[in-house]
Amino acid sequence: MNRPKIILPKTRFDRFLEGMTWALLLGTVLILGSYYGSLSENIAIPFNWPSKDENGFASKDTLWASPLIYGILILGIHQLNRFPWLFNYPTTITKENAAYQYKQATRLLRFLNLVIGFLCFSLTLVAILQGLGIVQDLDRFILPIFLSILFGLPLLYLLRLVFYGKSKK
Repeated sequence: MNRPKIILPKTRFDRFLEGMTWALLLGTVLILGSYYGSLSENIAIPFNWPSKDENGFASKDTLWASPLIYGILILGIHQLNRFPWLFNYPTTITKENAAYQYKQATRLLRFLNLVIGFLCFSLTLVAILQGLGIVQDLDRFILPIFLSILFGLPLLYLLRLVFYGKSKK
């Protein structure tokens, strides 16, 4: 694989996306930390977690898994974005199109990171609100929206990459 190894400078928008991603992680940890003591020992878990009992409840400690997993994902995607020439692309990468293709791919990963951050924050917030008895069944609205975004965003970027390659020929 002889792809050009281009180090892309981050734009202001790229830095904004990464900053929002980190802010969501911090916000998730802060909101969980501030309401953790108010929650009962067993709370309803709005996601399919192996430690749930048959009634959909788990220890409130389970909520810490979400920001932990998300933090690992952020770091992994951040590191992966440093090497865009290793990604799979729907078109052949040349010196002429490498900068565009790399920019689009790294931006896609930044957006996905942000969307996953919103999902982490939202599910944690819903679990806290349910644990405090403020709302019920809010998670059933969140999941379809995030699944649509998680599948729609890569599809949109794939179409952009493919059509960009065809317009250059």
